[in-house]
Parts: sequence; structure tokens; C-alpha cells
Amino acid sequence: GASLALMLSACGGGGGGSSTSASSSGATASSYTGTVTGLGSVVINGVRFSTSGATTVDGDDPTKSYTKAFALGTTVTVTGTVDDSGNGTATTITVHGGVRGQVTAVDTTANTFTIDGQVIAVDSSTVWDGSTTSSFGFASLVAGSSYVEAYGVLNPTTGVLTATRVEEKDSTLVASEGYA
Repeated sequence: GASLALMLSACGGGGGGSSTSASSSGATASSYTGTVTGLGSVVINGVRFSTSGATTVDGDDPTKSYTKAFALGTTVTVTGTVDDSGNGTATTITVHGGVRGQVTAVDTTANTFTIDGQVIAVDSSTVWDGSTTSSFGFASLVAGSSYVEAYGVLNPTTGVLTATRVEEKDSTLVASEGYA
């Protein structure tokens, strides 16, 4: 199989790409960027990576294991192999934190909110995960009192992050989890 390192940078909604190059052994080295679209294993751009036996680490502190379940829309780096039929096996998965902190502004016209100066746009593809209510969503955000972690794709031209996942956070855990 081919060795690869996958950076699921900001796990964009439907976006992504891949590149390949042949090695002298006939195996194809691949690199994919895109949204995690399936669980049980990790699926990126239609390629399923088995995660059984993979080491999973927290990108904020690589000395610590990441102990939560994987979630759609999070940002990860996967290192592993892909066989000739396009099936992958992950050996290491690093889960990277999103933009975290208190919501400081909400713009219902533009469907955006702001954390520490970072404008975050939401759309119909955004996955919402409430810790206190199953109906958590954009309408639940309150400037000055909501705490969230948002994962997504940063548009380098506009500087706006398009959220693929927004997790509600408990304000009592803000300091211990490193929120702004």
C-alpha cells in the first residue's frame, strides 16, 4: 500500500481535493483534504480509513490521548496507508481544536457569529452539537453568554471561517479547556 499523511484541514463542507504520485514500487502516494463525512471509521472524499488500532492524540497537547468519540466536521490529521483498491488504514489520528471561546457578536442577517474577532459563517451543512439541549443551533447563540468551539474552513481571501461543526460548551469549563 501507499504511505500517506492526510490533513483534513478545517474539514470544509463538501470541499476538498486530493493529489497522487506514483512511486518506484508502483504504489500511489496520496494526500487528501476534505470533510469527514462518515464515522465508525473516518471517511474523507469517499475514501474509508479503518481507525481500529490507530493512536489518537489531542492536537492541543500531543502528549495526551484524545478520548472523545470522533464527530462529523472536526479537524484531524490522519497518517496511514492506502491499498491499491483505495481502502485506507489509519495509524495515527491527531484531532485539532477549532476556534474556541465566548460568542461576542451574532449577525442573523449574514448568518455569522464572532469569537475573539474571528467571524464564523454557518450554513445548512453546519453540524450543531448542544451539550445542554438537543435543539442547539444558530438561534441559540447569545453574544456575551454563549461559549462554543467551531470547526470549519477558513477563506484566506475574506478571513471568514465557514463552520462545518459548532459545539456548545459549558462556561464553567472554559478556563480548564483553554477558551478565550
